[in-house]
Amino acid sequence: MTKAYFSEKLTRENLHDARRLVLMKEYRAINLAEALRLSIENPNYFEVRVKAAWIIYADALKHHVVACLLLSSTGVLLHSFVDDCDYSRAEACIKGLIPRRIHSILGFHRDTRYLTKVYRMRYKHVPHRFERYFLMCRSKEKELFLKPAYRCIRSKEADVPILLDVHIAYLQSEVIPKGKIIPLEWFEKNLRKLLYSQILYHCIDEKGRVLGKAGTNAQGFSWNQIGGVFTIPDERGKGVCASTVGAVIHTSQEENKSVALFVKRDNASAIRSYEKLQFSRVADFSIASFS
Repeated sequence: MTKAYFSEKLTRENLHDARRLVLMKEYRAINLAEALRLSIENPNYFEVRVKAAWIIYADALKHHVVACLLLSSTGVLLHSFVDDCDYSRAEACIKGLIPRRIHSILGFHRDTRYLTKVYRMRYKHVPHRFERYFLMCRSKEKELFLKPAYRCIRSKEADVPILLDVHIAYLQSEVIPKGKIIPLEWFEKNLRKLLYSQILYHCIDEKGRVLGKAGTNAQGFSWNQIGGVFTIPDERGKGVCASTVGAVIHTSQEENKSVALFVKRDNASAIRSYEKLQFSRVADFSIASFS
């Protein structure tokens, strides 16, 4: 009989074991990398922003790390697995770890699909939405030759009044389930939090109208994850996306970081834009969302 893997809670004592695991293929788990980085930098982060986290070893001697799972304060289950993880050995271990109530599972497709299956078997919960994306990466060594079509501005808190409508439009079209009512105060709070913790750029026309935005939604150890990319409908296809994303790439390169993003597989125009910016498709990414 195959022996099950060994798990323990993630603590400051084994945090660097999880870090070494994630660094092997950080571009696949930048959200998790950010949580680990902030936990190392700020001991209070773990207590406030993490509901639970575990590290999984091949055996009780803890010589070989095979996985790390982290449940954020918002109920998002983040994960990183080694490529040769034996799912059959991991299953009993993970079934006992995953809590009943989670909002979503996010990450590298193969492992997200596996965790979704385990969660469904454990609690009979089926995701109301399971979306697959292309994970696209761009190395920090690549120079950015594309000349921006629009002037981009590094967004700051004072820009909240002019950015709010575009931010709301993005969240309503890409993130928030249709029909769900969200108070205006939540959108503003979410935007201010983003401006405080992440990189954000917007571009404007000669009248000062915001045409689009792009930023990071996670900043790991060596990689930044680009997200929140949005162009207002009547300006699409004119170079707004390339301009804002290009600005985020440039800032990330100044920080000596490569960049990655995930894009819907049927969004051909966005994929073409990212390929022009020298992004390459490297893997599948997925998000399982639960009610």
